[in-house]
Amino acid sequence: MLSRHTFHKLFFSALLFFSAPLWAQEKVLVVGDSLAWGLGSKDPAFRPAACLQKHFSSFGKAVSVKNMSFPGFSSHDVEVGLPKIIAESPTVVFISAGGNDAMIDVAGDFTPEKTLTVMAHVFDELLKTGAQVIYLGLNPPYVHAERLPLVTALAKSKNILVVDGMKNFWLDPQWMYDEFHPNEKGYQVLCGRIVLELTLHQPSTLGSILPLHSR
Repeated sequence: MLSRHTFHKLFFSALLFFSAPLWAQEKVLVVGDSLAWGLGSKDPAFRPAACLQKHFSSFGKAVSVKNMSFPGFSSHDVEVGLPKIIAESPTVVFISAGGNDAMIDVAGDFTPEKTLTVMAHVFDELLKTGAQVIYLGLNPPYVHAERLPLVTALAKSKNILVVDGMKNFWLDPQWMYDEFHPNEKGYQVLCGRIVLELTLHQPSTLGSILPLHSR
């Protein structure tokens, strides 16, 4: 038979264990288009997924980062993939989407109104999971890109954290791999901006990620 002292010790140890955050279950997802994927950086270490992995792992906790983005994805592709995204039970979702919509709309079949409707649905469904959602806000100086600041405004209206990761990059070969994607140097700066915004808008522990949206 256990002594009273031993029983109390085991009881409170178990209580602490089961009330502690299940860090192994924390999951960060990167979803969306080629900017989320990291096109333009030959070294995966500079891409958003690796950036987020390094940031959250710096807390000394076990964190899983999964890249579910793909070059060429439109907001509609992200919307179609929502069931798989939601099934991952993410803690954080980093999303870049809407830029390819503008290129598709050159033919007139992906209007700004459609982008806003789709992104509103995507944002709402992601927020329902309790995850913190981070949107890569864009404002490129290109024809048909006028919808992107509108998506940024939509995200902010829903208390989604928006990172203007490519500010002052556009048309500057110092930072850009091509017209639309940063080079490795640009991705390093983009990563720094993501980390800065996360640091400013959340506690330094994954277990309570959230001033912005309740889990």
